[in-house]
Amino acid sequence: MQQRNLEKAWNAKVLDRTALILEIFGERARTREGRLQVELAHLTYQRSRLVRSWTHLERQRGGFGFLGGRARRRSRPTAD
Repeated sequence: MQQRNLEKAWNAKVLDRTALILEIFGERARTREGRLQVELAHLTYQRSRLVRSWTHLERQRGGFGFLGGRARRRSRPTAD
């Protein structure tokens, strides 16, 4: 959220340390394999950031997390 607000205020791209490093490696990658490795690292990094940004919904989903799948529900009520 802060990153987006800063980008709007400064009208410039804002990067943290990891994103900056990935950006530099991406610009300098020469081979197809190198570019794919950087892209994989970037996607892995983005996924971890997205998961952290959605943790406020865990209680609504039963606490399984963003990538954990659906909350488990019983198909029929059981009599105890």
